[in-house]
Formats: sequence, structure tokens, C-alpha cells
Amino acid sequence: MPNWLRAITLVSAVACFVAAALLVVGAGLPQRAEFTAFMLDSGAVVAPETGSLAPPIDNTPTLSGDPIAWDDLRGQPIIVNFWATWCVPCRVEMPELQSLYDEVGAENLHILAVNLNEPPERVAAWVQQFGLTYNILLDEGTIARRYAFRDPPSTFVIAPDGEIERVIFGPVTAATLRDMIGPYVD
Repeated sequence: MPNWLRAITLVSAVACFVAAALLVVGAGLPQRAEFTAFMLDSGAVVAPETGSLAPPIDNTPTLSGDPIAWDDLRGQPIIVNFWATWCVPCRVEMPELQSLYDEVGAENLHILAVNLNEPPERVAAWVQQFGLTYNILLDEGTIARRYAFRDPPSTFVIAPDGEIERVIFGPVTAATLRDMIGPYVD
């Protein structure tokens, strides 16, 4: 192929790419929250998406039996982590969450580790094996549906005002989470 033909082909390809990018930017992409949002009885609109008010977590039993009152968690960052005992990346991630919790302290951070439909005995053995001291929730599907749960591990970082700051699919480290919650922790 002659050089002048290569140049014309390259210029045409770049022009098509720029035109497509301008079209996407001009038209905009749909906001996922418009499709995943739902209204609470209070009239508040929540969605499991970055920039949206986080769906509340209430009336879900914890492994220790203590109830979670979502409104009582406001004012501090919240990490909602979906996990399972059979999840290999969760074996790495759960100690990372515990390390962060130990470092930052229960008075400055809430971690809600949501386990979906596993027997409490299996969950308790896992918690004991890893020495976890943050809240372990036993979900029968309510929280998973509200957060459009995909696969474990999945983590939602929620600002003190209740807005979702970040959604992470896959394992996350304590250092990454520390950077995300840093502006909210003393």
C-alpha cells in the first residue's frame, strides 16, 4: 500500500473516531440510577449507584443478633461489603477490611459485611477463623436486591451523608479504602 493511501486511511480512521466520540458526548449516556432507583416509603429516592443515596439496610439480622439501625450509622463513612465463605478473593479481602477497621476504629467507620443465604454456623466459623469484629449481616436476599448484587466480593463506599462514593466489583485493599474514606475520618 502506498504511503499516501496509508495516510488517508489513518486520517479517515481518526476522523471517524473523533466523530463517534463527539456523538457519544453530545448525546450522553443513560444514567444507570434512572433504571436502578426506587422510592422508599418516606419518599426518598435511592439507588445502588455512585452519586446516589444508598439504599438503607434495616431489619437484617447480624451474626451477633444486634439489629442494625441505618439512620444511626449516618455521620460516619460506611463500607457495605458483599461476601461469601466460598469466595476465594474474599479470603484475602476480609482480613484487609479488619485491618482497616482496627486502624480507623469503630467510632469512625461502620463496616457491614453482608453474607447471602449461608448457614449461620458456616458464617460464624469464617468470622472466628479470620478474627472479624465488624458487623456481619445475614441476608436472605433483601439487601442483595436493593444493592443489585452481582458477585462477591462487591463493596460500596458510602459517605457520611449517605451518598454512595464508590462501587468496587472484585477484591479491594485496606489502603484503597483508607484513601476513599480519608476525607471523612479524623
